[in-house]
Amino acid sequence: VPDKRQWVLTWAVPISLATIALTAYLLTVGRTVGAADTFELQVVAPTLGIAHPTGYPLLILIGKLFSLIPVGLVAWRVNLVSVAFAAIATLLLYFCLLRLTGQRAVSALAALCLAFSRVFWSQAVEAEAYPLNAAFVTAILLLLIGQLGNLSNGKGWLFALAAVYGLSFTNHLTMVILAPAIFLGVLLARQRVTRWDLLLAAAAFFVPLLIDLYIPLRWPALHDGHWMSFGDFVAWITGQQFRGAMQFGLWCDPTRWRIVGGLMLEAFGRVGVALAAIGLAWLIARRWRIALVTFVAGAGYFAYGLIYNVPDVSVFIIPAHILMAVWIGVGSSFVLRLASQLVRRVSESAQQWTIASALIVFALLPLNLAWTNGPLVDQSQVGWELYRWGRHVMDLPMPTGSAILADSEKIAPLYYLKRIENVRPDVDTLVLGDEGLYRAELDQRVAKGQPVYLARYLPGLAGPYRL
Repeated sequence: VPDKRQWVLTWAVPISLATIALTAYLLTVGRTVGAADTFELQVVAPTLGIAHPTGYPLLILIGKLFSLIPVGLVAWRVNLVSVAFAAIATLLLYFCLLRLTGQRAVSALAALCLAFSRVFWSQAVEAEAYPLNAAFVTAILLLLIGQLGNLSNGKGWLFALAAVYGLSFTNHLTMVILAPAIFLGVLLARQRVTRWDLLLAAAAFFVPLLIDLYIPLRWPALHDGHWMSFGDFVAWITGQQFRGAMQFGLWCDPTRWRIVGGLMLEAFGRVGVALAAIGLAWLIARRWRIALVTFVAGAGYFAYGLIYNVPDVSVFIIPAHILMAVWIGVGSSFVLRLASQLVRRVSESAQQWTIASALIVFALLPLNLAWTNGPLVDQSQVGWELYRWGRHVMDLPMPTGSAILADSEKIAPLYYLKRIENVRPDVDTLVLGDEGLYRAELDQRVAKGQPVYLARYLPGLAGPYRL
């Protein structure tokens, strides 16, 4: 019986936490074809294609496995990858906080703050690379916090850290931002590392990178037998085409600081920021090694948000939100213990009442986030109208070998239906960069006698063409 009770105490909270997160995500996850990168992954993963740089080979392979689930649209199945890894990241954050605070309830509430934060939740309900990236970040934090807290002599954690870190690069290149914090954490662990240990750690890091070879090995099957050059492969997995978005001069731009600072404030609100500040201060005073490592990691992602000039910069600083949630959990734990100590001299019942009241107050933070952000991120009913439009178009009596020139929105359901549901595979579906390219494509195809349908507006067609 004691063993059974201990098992319940150990696992009841994390199981409940995972259930709450999964329930929230499953209720709000997108059930049909998405847009932009989500649509791309919903098509590329089931067909084992190649996504845009940096390729995301690990995510594609996992998405392929999820696409085999025999329930629901394939698009929905691929979205479940994000649901699963967002829940895993939430659970790993709980274990990080449990190691830091020793308090299950506080750790769970702080983890729910991350789970219900707007940006994190928005990525958990559609096929994206960021939930898997968040799972890697929290796994690395768990390894570092566990070692810095215990300072054990075993070196298994070092090899596990190297393997997880190497594997993370096959999903998202921004994991390089964690390198200074990881290096610092290894140094602060104060373990004697031999040359043999370094070789094993290097092997553990580089072996998972072999997954990147999926891209050049799969390339010929998708490009008429032509092999990918080594230079193109390096450019693809390093995302060279995005280097123009790195604008280091923005570091000095006050507006940029307000934007990124506002995103951090928006994630958890003023109460969350205050608790995070308390938590970081407590770590500095009591566990300065962990404070330093987490601060360097959080500052790295904040700095990246400052200089990476893209419209969706909020998703790139999700790891900074994770670090902030860690500090919130530590801050909440400190406040709870302080309140408990203040009333300890009064009576035991007063102490228990104070703890219960404090936990209820802390619970209001994730509850408020869930109530506020749930309707904003809900994708469960989004996309159905466009999907039904696509079905209607593909059911029209178009001649065999027709072409549809579509815009960037309407191409999603058309291409998905063609590639994934095998509806009208004989019809060419195209999306192009500008009106000039559309007009040239139209002229060329009509000149060859091919029936062409437009799913976007093109001006100046009344003269030369009969519509």
